[in-house]
Amino acid sequence: MILNSANYSNIVFFKRLITKLYRIMYKILIVEDELQLQAFLKRNLSKYYEVVGATSSGEEAISMASKNSPDIVLMDINIEGNLDGIETAKQIQDKHDVAVLFLTSRKDDDALHRTRFIKPFGYIVKPVDINFLKSNIAICVQMYKELSKKKQPEHSTFKPAYEDINLKDINSEVSDNVEPVSMQWKNKNRIEIGNDSHLKQYWVLDND
Repeated sequence: MILNSANYSNIVFFKRLITKLYRIMYKILIVEDELQLQAFLKRNLSKYYEVVGATSSGEEAISMASKNSPDIVLMDINIEGNLDGIETAKQIQDKHDVAVLFLTSRKDDDALHRTRFIKPFGYIVKPVDINFLKSNIAICVQMYKELSKKKQPEHSTFKPAYEDINLKDINSEVSDNVEPVSMQWKNKNRIEIGNDSHLKQYWVLDND
């Protein structure tokens, strides 16, 4: 087969199409106590992903995760009930292999510190822009998939070590499969991710 510009364009087109179809298969659980925002997220994300549930309760979120096995949980930190979003995420991850993307109305290091026992996560500050969120979801899933390769098969706990992670390889995988991004270590527990659209999020590793 001679690879000319037309054939190359077709290859690029079908690669992008397959990637888009793959993303639609992501299963997302929404946990948000602002009902208007919850409805907005469900309505808009359902166009691109399979939303397997939406709730404002941590206890109900745990039950939904067990029933529906989401790929990613979109989690508000401050939710109703006896469990906040961080404790809810921890209990879900104790039983399921799932990535968590946090939503919060405030941006502070205290929240990041409290989530140090959660697997790598994205940190989105409200108000939520749906296109920004879609990019974060795609990066979240790809990052989690790459970091999960570092999991030791003998243990169920996800603890990739700083020295085990080749950030350049992960950066290439995310950039090739989602969109071009830059990554850098902020310290031995945090990876900062950014792009030309000013997307910025952190991934926290439990390396204590």
